[in-house]
Amino acid sequence: GAFGPKNSRQVPVAAMAAVAAHKLEKAVRVAYESTLEHWAVGGRHSFKTKYKVGVTKDGKIQSCDIESWCNGGCTHDFTGFLNLEMGEAIPSVYCWPNMKVNVHAMKTNVPSNTAVRSFGSPQGYFICEAIIEDIAGRLGKPVEVIRELNMCTRENAVTPWGQPMEYYNVDMLWKKLKQDAKFQEREEACNVFNEKHRWRKRGISAVPLAYGHCYAYAAGTGALVNIFGSDGSVTVHHGGCEIGQGIHTKVAQVVAMSLGCPLELIRVADTNSEVVPNARFTGGSITTEVVCEAARQACKQLLETLRPHREFLVKRDGKEPSWTELVAAANTVLGHQEKLSATGI
Repeated sequence: GAFGPKNSRQVPVAAMAAVAAHKLEKAVRVAYESTLEHWAVGGRHSFKTKYKVGVTKDGKIQSCDIESWCNGGCTHDFTGFLNLEMGEAIPSVYCWPNMKVNVHAMKTNVPSNTAVRSFGSPQGYFICEAIIEDIAGRLGKPVEVIRELNMCTRENAVTPWGQPMEYYNVDMLWKKLKQDAKFQEREEACNVFNEKHRWRKRGISAVPLAYGHCYAYAAGTGALVNIFGSDGSVTVHHGGCEIGQGIHTKVAQVVAMSLGCPLELIRVADTNSEVVPNARFTGGSITTEVVCEAARQACKQLLETLRPHREFLVKRDGKEPSWTELVAAANTVLGHQEKLSATGI
């Protein structure tokens, strides 16, 4: 399987294929029926959580003490790392002046769960928002009011463990989303509908979150972009693995937009560590973005190489050259061909 379960649940599949291939001396492919695959994946870990939270009369959080117990199952699998992820996800986008989180991984007599996409984070967000909603319910205030009151701003966006959240813009995005989605207008419409209907009810909600991916910042690091002057085609090598998330498509789109060339001229090559070395794992929900940025950095270098040729053609012809004309001009004069290859990282 791809995404989280690839960390550990690929072992039985690989073992089955290896045994059969060794016995039959033929290549073997194992394909689970979907129901069996769901059983084999394991799903998310369950948690039991207790918390104490202190707030002011208007709902401003002052302190919070959280203790959680994770059902780790009968094997370790990814329970340890997941508990770390869960604990770090709990603060989300809110300001916690005094916070304590204690997470216990419990060995039990049931089948183990495993890493599932964004493993640990949804459980942490659930705990966080349960606390926020509990505060709102006890004070008789809309939950959005409590969220906005406790939401970090650019000035105080620091995690409880003292890490600054650089480029933080959740407060700005929150306001923009509410405005663009006409949140207040739609909320009022829901209230009007609910007053008129006894059995049928409507609701609307917006929930912010902060997803941490510092440990995965280098996932898929590196991209090599090659332009062929003969026909303007572009080949891109990168360090990420295509596992169904569409990474090749996104990289091709970024390269096409960055270079200003037709998308159909771009080919993304298979992942090869001999071409792009030292790549980290594909995971953490960040590899595609990291790889796209690496490709964009390579494209910036190539555009700088092509710039004098574009300026010459515009001056000579009085119009912007086509992509094929531009790269041909940079690769025509023997002995003076440009190096139309660049690496981004």
